[in-house]
Amino acid sequence: MISLVIVALFFRKPRHRILAWILAALTCYIAHEMFVTNLLRRDFIGKF
Repeated sequence: MISLVIVALFFRKPRHRILAWILAALTCYIAHEMFVTNLLRRDFIGKF
């Protein structure tokens, strides 16, 4: 939720719009990677 507030603040300044998109993309990527890693770890622990 904090990252969404940061993105919203960046969107107020047009020249920071690209930076806001990059920040949002990185946040989504990191969240996705953590989610996938947790799923794989659970699967690994379940098998062994």
